[in-house]
Amino acid sequence: EHYERAVEHAMALRLNASASQLIAAAAGTAARMAENTPARERALLHVRLMRLKLAQAQNWSSEQAGEAEAIAAEAQRLNDTRALIDVRRRQLRYLGIQGRFDVMNALGDEAVQLSRALGDPELAIGVAVDLMRLRIEYQINFDRELPALQQLLAEAEALDNPALLADVLLSQT
Repeated sequence: EHYERAVEHAMALRLNASASQLIAAAAGTAARMAENTPARERALLHVRLMRLKLAQAQNWSSEQAGEAEAIAAEAQRLNDTRALIDVRRRQLRYLGIQGRFDVMNALGDEAVQLSRALGDPELAIGVAVDLMRLRIEYQINFDRELPALQQLLAEAEALDNPALLADVLLSQT
């Protein structure tokens, strides 16, 4: 058992090191782009988002929460809806852990609406499933989520996407 944990820990360290190297490479590429261009600003925004994802995988803190808000503001300024949706998804669990359910629900609902506005129903369902899981986990009110779950099941079935349908079905467990 100790050996297995040691191997898991070593693998996690190696994955984090690899992710850090990839993020550094992306940051270097963005830095070499022409100054003050929308493409460079978007590239830098996505580097920050990658760093936030890595931080979330390791240990989310109030510092990362502040960075998430800054990334969201930058995504809005650059009109990068997908980056905004991604950072909102990253914020949801932290907000649930903090017991900030009103903010968690508002940001989750915003991300679902933005996904639908993009015309990406699979992304919208994925975000809605994430939010539903957190509502059930932290607010412990499955009965309130049942109608939403039935709606998501119908939408996933209509898209004929088995992986998405499985994700919705697994959200019940």
